[in-house]
Amino acid sequence: MTVSEIKKPFRISLVAISKHLKVLERAKLIRRQKLGREYMIRLHPQPLKEGYNYIENYKKEWKRQLDVLEKFLERNS
Repeated sequence: MTVSEIKKPFRISLVAISKHLKVLERAKLIRRQKLGREYMIRLHPQPLKEGYNYIENYKKEWKRQLDVLEKFLERNS
């Protein structure tokens, strides 16, 4: 998508859209490629996948620990 296409559904300026896109680009969540006078924006989902996997690993560990705590509390109540 172009920056102009991304802006269409929003009631904010092109400058504001560009600022948000720069944040996403710094976070490596999008890639920007210049085509003529416009920039083509593409989603780069790999950092999101890595973040999701990181959270999933901790989620499993926390669930296991909370299950142990729950059993302990049930036995000692």
